[in-house]
Amino acid sequence: MQPPRVEPAGDLRPHRRGPGPPGGTVRVLRALLAFLKRDFLIEVSYRTSFVLQFLGIMFSVLIWFYISRVVAAPPTTPGLDGLDYFAYVLLGLAFFHYLSAAMMSFAGKVRNEQVTGTLEAMLVTPTSVGTIVLGSSLWDFVLTSFKVVVYLLVGRLAFGVVIHLDSLLSCLLVLALTVLAFSGIGILSAALILYLKRGDPITSLVASLSALLGGVFYPPEDMPAWLGIGSRFLPITYALHALRRALARHRGAGAVRRGAAASRAPGVPLRRAQGARRGVAGPVLGARTEGGYDPPLR
Repeated sequence: MQPPRVEPAGDLRPHRRGPGPPGGTVRVLRALLAFLKRDFLIEVSYRTSFVLQFLGIMFSVLIWFYISRVVAAPPTTPGLDGLDYFAYVLLGLAFFHYLSAAMMSFAGKVRNEQVTGTLEAMLVTPTSVGTIVLGSSLWDFVLTSFKVVVYLLVGRLAFGVVIHLDSLLSCLLVLALTVLAFSGIGILSAALILYLKRGDPITSLVASLSALLGGVFYPPEDMPAWLGIGSRFLPITYALHALRRALARHRGAGAVRRGAAASRAPGVPLRRAQGARRGVAGPVLGARTEGGYDPPLR
């Protein structure tokens, strides 16, 4: 009778030195697809909740449409850049979902795996931690993309907001950089949840500041200088400025780059300069610098 085999103590997961085999990328993609399939099946299993998310988008767009009729801000308002208020807030509200997904999905998924008791089981698998973190939040970004499309479709088909897709690649690049910037905050929040076993105030604070100062609902250029200066430190300020110029103002890739670089905190000199441009020389300067004057979308 042979004695039982004794396994060596220590980490039983295989250790790899140097670059992984060519099949490593395939394994990562399979793991990401498995995470995506799992979260998709969980999402559609609650059909009522899934449908109500998109119905809520339609109600939200309708609410902001009537609010814009009450506000009736002229397109010459500093920061609107020639847009009417409804088109301005529609784009801000749609792309604000990406910020929320980047900051809250990582922490939310980690907390959910903690509650269900599956976090430890995933961490002891050969799958890398980076793949687990990315795969757990991948469905949130896919679902957010569908929500943004629904926002834009409802605004275009129901309310006539003009959306230009000529600079779509530039918009995707700006959006990807913004999501990466806010994903760092989301990963930090997930780390705090692992350590504190509770939610952290970082994401709520950054999300609130971004909604207030980042140009989601109101242009920071029209705010007092002491308040609007905070928009300088928020990536969403530059992202929304570039996205609005590309999607609603029909600007090319160069204008998107210049628009993102030109976004800055408001102040008295800026408002005076914009007031001067709205004077007698306004149409001439606009035609020479931007290739013409675009009328309001409504």
